[in-house]
Amino acid sequence: MMLAERDNSPYYYGPHSPVAYLGYHIGMERMVDVLPEIRSLHKEECAVTEACWLSFPTEINYFMYLSAEQSKQLIMFTVRRDGEIVGNLLYHIKPYENVVGALGATDTGLYIKPDFRIPNLARKLMEYAESVLKQVGVHYIVHGDKAPVGGADLKNFFGRQGYKPFSVSYVKEINPLERGL
Repeated sequence: MMLAERDNSPYYYGPHSPVAYLGYHIGMERMVDVLPEIRSLHKEECAVTEACWLSFPTEINYFMYLSAEQSKQLIMFTVRRDGEIVGNLLYHIKPYENVVGALGATDTGLYIKPDFRIPNLARKLMEYAESVLKQVGVHYIVHGDKAPVGGADLKNFFGRQGYKPFSVSYVKEINPLERGL
């Protein structure tokens, strides 16, 4: 297995060097810099991950994402192949409410386009993200699994990465969402 190497790709920013893995490039990117490109990936991702439980169509609130990113409460990691974004991993960063002084990162999307899924790529993306999150002072990382509502079962995948199940979330729609107002 080829180990990840440092990458000098022009897309990435920050003090955290991107890495190359089997022709893929993994690093941090600002959503504000790639917004037109990331929209199509998110649309494809939501069709898979959100459609299984939402009763209304998804429409990502990019204003919220960009505001969170500007205030350092959102960080985005991407996977590129031949210059195209083919995967991403987003985390909301916030103080962990149950432990004073602890900083948590909660994923809001781990997705790699099906045609680009190769063995260990998602693991490499997570390892890269974890190393950066550790460097910026995050204590806990939380990932969701939508298997209970028809999404891919990620229990074994997360378990192999050292994650432990700790809760199951329940969702109830109590007010229909009206669009176009």
